[in-house]
Amino acid sequence: MIAKLENEYFNLYNQQKEIIGKLKTNLKPNYAENEMFVGEKTFKIIRKGWEFKIFENEEIVYNLKVNSFF
Repeated sequence: MIAKLENEYFNLYNQQKEIIGKLKTNLKPNYAENEMFVGEKTFKIIRKGWEFKIFENEEIVYNLKVNSFF
């Protein structure tokens, strides 16, 4: 897979150079709110400190809390 920054989106391509998803960052300062597009689905990622919530259609589909990134 290859990811490229194009027109404010990180586009993710497979081996056949077909786009399989994209990520829009910087909707709010400090990467607190992002959008991810996979196929026809749109997900919103909201970060507060070490907590990440992923929403689909305003409903939480995943909740993650971490201590640090390594």
